[in-house]
Amino acid sequence: MSSGEKLLTSMITFAEIHAVIARKSREEGCTLDVSRQVREQFARDWHRMQILEADLGTMAGVPQLVDRFPLRAADAIHLATALWAREQFAMPPSAGTPEVPFEFGAADLQLIRIAEQCGLSVFNPEKAD
Repeated sequence: MSSGEKLLTSMITFAEIHAVIARKSREEGCTLDVSRQVREQFARDWHRMQILEADLGTMAGVPQLVDRFPLRAADAIHLATALWAREQFAMPPSAGTPEVPFEFGAADLQLIRIAEQCGLSVFNPEKAD
């Protein structure tokens, strides 16, 4: 993360990441040592993020999003939270300071397509160099 950037995420990310780690351990034979290392790295990363609560503000857009797009519940929460955060944390560039882009991180191709239709710039960590 470079200077001036903030990493924001919804509170539900905590449960999602731990569920994925456990599923990979069960279904794909990920060793306990690897699972432990991934959990430890996530714990370090988690403490560097700004955690956004799933509340009436961040989730206000969920009804409109699920009416408009075929979203799973967690994806609707993440997308609504991102759209809310983009509005809350938008900072126009000041003189001589470039604008810090607001990017939505997702790897699910359907969610990426929907986020782009909602006007979000998307970062896919599975496609990162």
